[in-house]
Amino acid sequence: MNKTYKLPFLENRNYLQSTTLFNFLVQKTSAQRNIPFKFIHPIYSDCFFLNTTMENAQAIFQYEENAELKTIAIHEEIQSNSLQREKYDEQAIINQAIFYEKTITTSITKETFFPYAVALIKELHARYLNKETGRWIFSRTDLIKLPENGVIEISLTKTLPILTCCTIKQENQEIGKIYFSWVEKI
Repeated sequence: MNKTYKLPFLENRNYLQSTTLFNFLVQKTSAQRNIPFKFIHPIYSDCFFLNTTMENAQAIFQYEENAELKTIAIHEEIQSNSLQREKYDEQAIINQAIFYEKTITTSITKETFFPYAVALIKELHARYLNKETGRWIFSRTDLIKLPENGVIEISLTKTLPILTCCTIKQENQEIGKIYFSWVEKI
């Protein structure tokens, strides 16, 4: 599994977006249930390799397959000479969502679920937890299952000084949680 993979950066970002990596890994593994995904360090390269060695990994992706928990460690490689960029309209995602206090509802597909959820949680933080310096970044998700195409509800359920937790529901059933961490600088 030490093959090098390459993914595009979104818009003008100088790092590999967690959402791009998540969708790639879900597609590669066909993960559907019990999906913990944790970012340990930002990935500043468009190239990475996968293996099961968690030491020095930038991210860890796990999923259930045949009642067994599988683990994939993501390791950063040297950036390619031909960095590709992909259009990403975060404002369009925000504009189509409904915000009510610390809860958001939006329509998703299986492919748009994670990018939409992360973008909307980022906006929720900007609206309710804005600080003078630093920023909130995605750190972890613990999904019970991937949602079906349809409407999801995201609620900011826990706030600590440097960590937040948002609960994700579909049809009034919890499907998982997404955590953000506060960082002064990246």
